[in-house]
Amino acid sequence: KELQSLVDYYRSPMATNSAAIDSVFQVSVIPDPDGYDGHNPFFWSTSTHQDGPNPYNSAVYLAFGKALGKINEVLMDVHGAGAQRSDPKTGDPSDYPQYHGPQGDLQMVFNHCRCVRNLDATYNVIEEPKEWEIKLYPNPVKNELYLNLSSTGYATINAKLYDLHNKLYINKQLTGPIATLNVSQLREGIFVLICTSGSSTPFIEKVIKL
Repeated sequence: KELQSLVDYYRSPMATNSAAIDSVFQVSVIPDPDGYDGHNPFFWSTSTHQDGPNPYNSAVYLAFGKALGKINEVLMDVHGAGAQRSDPKTGDPSDYPQYHGPQGDLQMVFNHCRCVRNLDATYNVIEEPKEWEIKLYPNPVKNELYLNLSSTGYATINAKLYDLHNKLYINKQLTGPIATLNVSQLREGIFVLICTSGSSTPFIEKVIKL
């Protein structure tokens, strides 16, 4: 689920000539099995594929680029960017690529990996010293996010909550000392809270919605 959450369906090799992921992430470009440049590798997840003829022998991967397969000996994008498939966990690289199933899914075995548990590096500004401080709790949050504004020195602040694709979900004026944001209707995931007051440096913090 963490890896799938990074897929950006507004982007794709066919639509934007890029991988289906926010441009803040770099994605390798490698040759496809036919030797043509421009293929984006598959990315391993930590989830085991628990069905099929050999349960537990394979693990799930995500395709941020084309999810290639071979039908009638023609290599094509059979599932599309964002597809979730599976590959054997181990194997001799000299035995691959292979093609599997009715869509001839490409099996590479030696896929790529991406760290997704710590996204602070995505927004380096989050780690910079803050001119003023707001205490958030609970974070991770399920319904109500409380903001302790008592140490800010500002009577009113403007709070905006964005997802990692820069889509604005909440834009609200808050007053202290304790203010609340209702996030119960938001999907699970990682958001960025940006608080401003006058000409001060924005206060920026990561919010995890459960």
